[in-house]
Amino acid sequence: AVEVGSLVRGMAELIRRSIGPNIALELDLGDEPLTVHSEPTQLEMALLNLAINARDAIAGQGTLTIEAREIGGDDLPLSLR
Repeated sequence: AVEVGSLVRGMAELIRRSIGPNIALELDLGDEPLTVHSEPTQLEMALLNLAINARDAIAGQGTLTIEAREIGGDDLPLSLR
């Protein structure tokens, strides 16, 4: 089990360096701990790849928000916007 907020906060500086100085990184991780069943390294790599893809999609400027919430159902608990 991995606590998503801790993992994302621990990666924040790496993500900031990877997306560049012209993209603001915002974390919206909620107030309650969110635990998922995942291999931590695979989740880190997936999140970093999504952040890099988002950087490329917004042409190197703007805001990248990483949001993690428990939303129930079959929806994913982590999103990038």
